[in-house]
Amino acid sequence: MMRDIYTATEEALLWLGEEPSVPIPTVSPDQSQAVDTLILQVDEYLSDLVSTFDTWQDTDVGPLASSLRSSLRTNTSVPGPDTFRIGPTRPHTWRGDELDIDRISKALDPSHPDSTPQDDPVFHAFALFRFLADRETHLDSIPYLTLEPDSHQTILTHARRAVHYLTTLPWWSRIWTVQECLLPPRATLLYGPVSMPWWMFPMAAKNFERHRNTCCAGVPGVKDMLNLQVESHSIMDLRE
Repeated sequence: MMRDIYTATEEALLWLGEEPSVPIPTVSPDQSQAVDTLILQVDEYLSDLVSTFDTWQDTDVGPLASSLRSSLRTNTSVPGPDTFRIGPTRPHTWRGDELDIDRISKALDPSHPDSTPQDDPVFHAFALFRFLADRETHLDSIPYLTLEPDSHQTILTHARRAVHYLTTLPWWSRIWTVQECLLPPRATLLYGPVSMPWWMFPMAAKNFERHRNTCCAGVPGVKDMLNLQVESHSIMDLRE
């Protein structure tokens, strides 16, 4: 019965749920501690960076360092697995297939008037999928994956934590997920205020694994960047 329904559907809207309004434990305490440690290392890194700026720039770069620190910092007032928060649903909708990489790049630049706040992690998670879905985009050219200096630890920025949360939702383990993704002519992933075509997600996962194991294998920290081992791989194989 469900097969007939999905087959006759013009487009499936795969609703992953509303953004939770309470803190969600998305990483283990050890991983959270690794992030807190990394933030301290970033502070040291930025201090060294500021000192180099002072050698050729007369203006005060203190605000720059503060801005960069803020974009990397989680809520360290309550360290632990609950330090990451996905905010409540916003009224606007961002469709990843309608924005090009140039506009996404501007959203990452805090000095640009069209920038998106770093506390909007789901937007950035979907933007990261958009980057990865481009077959020719190498990992070392994606801002989300090169924002932090490598320290051979589990590196999780806001966007990466949101990716981890999205890819571990119970939705992936439902028995009818494959039917929803494969039988309709089109499928769209929806989560909170953002959406993207279904094909973009498994394509991003496949491209990431391909780059990580071939041309981008030498990128610092590549083994710790993301973990996209979800059912999308097998679902995409079925479609092919």
